[in-house]
Amino acid sequence: TEKLICPVMDARCGQVYTALFRHQNGIFLRESTDKILSIEELGTYLKGLGENFILTGDAAQLCAQHTSFTGLPLGRVGDFTGVNHAAYVASAALEAYKQGKAVSPENLMPVYLSIPQAQREREKRTEES
Repeated sequence: TEKLICPVMDARCGQVYTALFRHQNGIFLRESTDKILSIEELGTYLKGLGENFILTGDAAQLCAQHTSFTGLPLGRVGDFTGVNHAAYVASAALEAYKQGKAVSPENLMPVYLSIPQAQREREKRTEES
């Protein structure tokens, strides 16, 4: 596809985890860093790009139905309701391993885009004391 690919994962509270990709010559190329945005911010961000795009992921329908997506050049919405997401992650990991792109367990680190809710609540209680 020539369209941007915009996977969206539901981060709850009206927010999504996202990034932008392109598919060229059989590989996915990253077009943006990982982000956590409100659905409204994502709509505004995509509107500013002025390109056709594909929404995919567990929050695709949620985003597509939001008013901030009205009038956007949405090429397609992938609905992954009920899909076993762990199987896709394992499949992607296996493919990376086959290509020699494996990461050792000690180098595999999570990427936190926001402070975890438990930590935010603890900090709030500390401030109130």
